[in-house]
Amino acid sequence: MLSLWRYDSKLSQTRCPDSRFIWNLASDTVYSELHLSPGIPTITAILLNIGGRPTTSMVGNGVQLGSAVSLCHSMGLNRNPLPWDIPEGEKSLRINVWWSVLIHDRWWVENVPIEVRKILTRGINLHIPGASNLRLSFLSVRLLLRRIELDRARQETNADNEMLSNSLIEARRSAEEIVTFVQELEESQLGDFWLPEVAFTFSSTVTFLIRCALETEQNPGGFAQSPSLQMANDFLSSLKSHQEKYGWDLADICLAQHSEIVEKLLTVLPSDIPLIGPGLESRQFLMTDMAFMDDIFPSIWDTLQSSM
Repeated sequence: MLSLWRYDSKLSQTRCPDSRFIWNLASDTVYSELHLSPGIPTITAILLNIGGRPTTSMVGNGVQLGSAVSLCHSMGLNRNPLPWDIPEGEKSLRINVWWSVLIHDRWWVENVPIEVRKILTRGINLHIPGASNLRLSFLSVRLLLRRIELDRARQETNADNEMLSNSLIEARRSAEEIVTFVQELEESQLGDFWLPEVAFTFSSTVTFLIRCALETEQNPGGFAQSPSLQMANDFLSSLKSHQEKYGWDLADICLAQHSEIVEKLLTVLPSDIPLIGPGLESRQFLMTDMAFMDDIFPSIWDTLQSSM
């Protein structure tokens, strides 16, 4: 992949081709193949495309992956080909392609080997190629589950403040683990294998931290003092550092979407924030007037769209 060009001892001595041109060419070829005559080579091309970088469209990757899964089922790649009367090379190809699709589409924690489970749950042995990506994927899924639990707790009419507080603490702790993980990444890990989907994990993490700050901030000294907002700012600073020092393209989307937003929120005066009325308990969660957010930034997607 061109994003790893600078980490190769030989390739780094030569000029790297324009990655955007190559990416557009590859995407056009894949979509053309899907419409004309899709086959097993089309599936492998899709896997290479969605596993490649740079990535700018989570929806586009999802559509391509869904197409790959559909093609696999229509061609019987989900079936065991070992007893079939076909060449051994084709059997091996069908098995390998199917497993590649499964790796992108799903993976169960309880069923993985103990050494892999240590990487997922404890974050050790991250020097192994691909381990950092696997660890971050696990953390992103855990944050998603915690956010679902938090939303469910909010919707329950009989939910008490303690239940909401515990759900929020667990979700925020999951977001903090992602922030800490990214802050501790070293150059060798940044140049390792990464699925492009993790780029959207960064955006969702910052979005969640901003949401936490808006819903729970009660400090009359100013919104900028919110620990969640400060964490989001520190996270963006780490991503920017990785981007500038090592050309880590996975930071691009999050920085484009949220850098200006967080910067503006950090400068908001206390008088600009809806005040908390008397008598409300400290654990009670508040939904800030979203018109306040619209005044700060018209659209979250403006910065990303202007950079494409």
